[in-house]
Amino acid sequence: MDFPQKIMIFGRPGSGKSTFAHKLHQKTQIPIFYGDKYFFEANWKMKSPEKCFQIQQSFIHQPRWIIDGNCISCLDTFEQRFILADLVIFFNFSRWLCLFRILKRRFFRDKKIDDRAENCRESISWSLVKFTWNCETSFAPFIRGLRERYPSKNFVEIKKMKNLDDLMKYFA
Repeated sequence: MDFPQKIMIFGRPGSGKSTFAHKLHQKTQIPIFYGDKYFFEANWKMKSPEKCFQIQQSFIHQPRWIIDGNCISCLDTFEQRFILADLVIFFNFSRWLCLFRILKRRFFRDKKIDDRAENCRESISWSLVKFTWNCETSFAPFIRGLRERYPSKNFVEIKKMKNLDDLMKYFA
């Protein structure tokens, strides 16, 4: 595999996607785009699918990118990122670990990671907990379909810290 220049990162909230993306950006200097920063307005209001698509167009046609985030409600943008990515990374840590990290992040957020839209404070809502709990089930049919349509896509699923450590070594 050639060194990836377009990297898509998605998965459960609290799984470490943004932290990994930030570290990867620091190592590679590949421009990073946080979905939560671009696809939301104040108070976690999702922008329209048309606006999300337009925003995404502004960075997916660049020669290099790291895109962190799900934005699964805009399926066209998700699939387009999947198609164009050299490497797709699915963060699929356990529900319990991710819920713990969400709680921890609520009080101890890494301020170096600028991954939030303006006026989107760190909060824990029932919809976030529910999405985190059901994430794998929600994603499974969609991911399975994408993997069947694009079988040669370089796809990595991260379920354990060892998987993540091994992946980070690849970028060393």
